[in-house]
Amino acid sequence: MWSHTDHLLALVYDKLAEHNWMISADGAKRIRRPKPLPRPGVVSDDETKHYRGKAIPMDQMAAKVAREYGHLHAVPDEPQERRGKLTADQVVAIRSLSAAGQFTREEIALSYEVSPSTIGRIVRRETWSDIPDSA
Repeated sequence: MWSHTDHLLALVYDKLAEHNWMISADGAKRIRRPKPLPRPGVVSDDETKHYRGKAIPMDQMAAKVAREYGHLHAVPDEPQERRGKLTADQVVAIRSLSAAGQFTREEIALSYEVSPSTIGRIVRRETWSDIPDSA
């Protein structure tokens, strides 16, 4: 078995070899990266087994995913079924308050319990862009 000192020396050796590789022509091309010094009791990547199965067509994979993960549902794409804190009516109100200039984005954010950056994205139409100014 190796002592702590042996492991530290092996680490120094690996780092020096990696540094020398990085400043070499091989390192610039990212080829022939140096392999770490073998350690006792540690399995290298070369010794691990890799899956060498046969690829299946995408339609079969899609059917398998639907069969095994069909009970999980993603967030819907339809704008009317959003899951955020705000509604379409609130977005229209936020835009009109910001356009009026009576309140700062921080004040509007406090009243709707969202962050000022959220208000900014709504006003700039980065979010909720499908909602017109008058809903």
